[in-house]
Amino acid sequence: MTRAAAHYGAMTTQHKKERKHEPAEATDTMYEATPPRPKGTMTGRLTLSWRNKDQALIGDGQGGYLWVDPSDPRAAEVRTLNEVATHGDVNGDGGDNLLIQGDSVHALIAMNRTPELADKYRGKVKMVYIDPPFNTGQAFDHYADGVEHSVWLGLMRERFVQIKELLLPEGSIWVHLDDSEVHYAKVLMDEIFGRTNYVTTVVWQKRTTRENRATFSSSIDFILVYAMNGKAWRDTRNRLADRGGFSNPDNDPKGPWRSIPMTAQGFRANQMYEIVTPTGARHLPPKGRCWGMVEERFEEAVAAGRIYWPSNGNGRPRVKRYPDEVDGLVPFTLWPAVETGTNDEAKKQHLTVFADDEAFSTPKPERLIERVLEIGSNPGDLILDCFGGSATTAAVAHKMGRRWVTTEIETETVEKFIRPRLLKVIDGSDTTGISGPATPMTERGLEEFDISAEDAKQFQNLLKRVISAASELEVEDELDADTLRSLKALTKISKAGAPRWAGGGGFRELVVDPASFQVSELAGMTIMSVAPGTSYEQLARSVAAQLGYRLADSLEGPIVGALGKSRLAVIDGTVDAKAVAGVLSQIDEQETVVIAATTVADDARAALRSESKGSRIISIPNDLFPKGGVIR
Repeated sequence: MTRAAAHYGAMTTQHKKERKHEPAEATDTMYEATPPRPKGTMTGRLTLSWRNKDQALIGDGQGGYLWVDPSDPRAAEVRTLNEVATHGDVNGDGGDNLLIQGDSVHALIAMNRTPELADKYRGKVKMVYIDPPFNTGQAFDHYADGVEHSVWLGLMRERFVQIKELLLPEGSIWVHLDDSEVHYAKVLMDEIFGRTNYVTTVVWQKRTTRENRATFSSSIDFILVYAMNGKAWRDTRNRLADRGGFSNPDNDPKGPWRSIPMTAQGFRANQMYEIVTPTGARHLPPKGRCWGMVEERFEEAVAAGRIYWPSNGNGRPRVKRYPDEVDGLVPFTLWPAVETGTNDEAKKQHLTVFADDEAFSTPKPERLIERVLEIGSNPGDLILDCFGGSATTAAVAHKMGRRWVTTEIETETVEKFIRPRLLKVIDGSDTTGISGPATPMTERGLEEFDISAEDAKQFQNLLKRVISAASELEVEDELDADTLRSLKALTKISKAGAPRWAGGGGFRELVVDPASFQVSELAGMTIMSVAPGTSYEQLARSVAAQLGYRLADSLEGPIVGALGKSRLAVIDGTVDAKAVAGVLSQIDEQETVVIAATTVADDARAALRSESKGSRIISIPNDLFPKGGVIR
């Protein structure tokens, strides 16, 4: 059977306008507002405009891009996803975890437009975290980070539009950038997600060392946070878990606890009584403060075991607080390295996971992604990262009990980093990052005095610097060695508890199918045809996806899909009156059919109209891509 090429007249003029991206000019990007309105109105909308904003981007096959009309099949084709492997336990939620190899825009469109995927993912994603190329112009080992500015905006716009369709009404998107493009991205996201849905910009301290070769030593990145419903999102997002300092030194039957001072600021006469400790020590409130409760209530708290006596029973009383009594912490917008890690920490983790290879060029620490997911999602929620990179988002989401989808365009990155890392996660051999033991604590229980493990670590680092400075100044003899040893011992940190992750779950691996259709020039005309090497099964999947039909269990043909009471038949060859009769014999009387064929005989349409009212024949591929194309 042959596949007839078809003239695609709608593209004839546009094809001549195709061009690779050129160096940016001062007029490439501008802010554009609606015309002035009467004083007192605020209906004008600020948007971001750039060269070819109304066009679609396609790869040119040489690492660059072409701007084309959105109706061009190279942009409008819904590329299907083909499952190539499963790993681990893919029953239950594990089957929702997807590693997709291919261009992320094709993967996102497939998740929105292919019925089988749209049922599970369109409007079902709770949170998106993406760490796209920053467009700094630098060259990294595992991806190129530098395209013309308007191309970067076009690429991001296409993905944002698709992501918006995938998010739940209570969902959010987090976009990690540096200052190369973050300000443009902010205006672009205002336009797509709505300015009122902007939540905040998180500032992350990505490094603690100084780069003396730079004009300014860059130490921060930015994370733009948008919600689908900005006003309501505050009520659905999580506060940060307040994990600091819970322990159980007295074997309290209620479980771990931490203590807070039993004092309050100011003077209240009925809260100024004397307290006698179990050892006989006597205490009045500190100067300028009173006790935190009246004496009667204090005695009730003692009887209930809610009072802790520090210093072996000699200290002032402190009140026990249990984890379920703590509301959690409202997140700051400044995330210091001591809490969320650094790029250097992430590279060290990678060198542990990939002992026989170099670390990924730009990984993010698991503690950073843990913080993001802790705020924006809950166990069982679906997380999307369409710039997979080294799979940190997927790995952390898996360990935290979330479902996940990650996409990556580079085959080498999938084979070298993503798949091996995720396999280590599910088999439990990944002991890095948040897999390790539970929250660090000070061995001597300083948390009881509001000194966290992070505080103790910072103190130790500062102490080392002081000792080093004393040595340089040749005054180290002035330091009391016994006191230094005691301070080091007092602030020693240990990791308590069993590992937080021991393996489990699984994921499916999919690839984006190659294009089923191609465009070429012949005798001054733009010609569209089925791409060489396209199998019947791929053609059937492509046509069904393009038309929104759900695939049949068997793709042997000709009936390959259904949409309500309509059936889809795909014929790789000629459909004539005889073929029409064959197709109609396979459907019920109350059903209609769309017959898509690569060649249509003159008698075919009349034969179908006479036998099945409401049925129709379309030509592959030109009838699949009417002028105007797919809404992107």
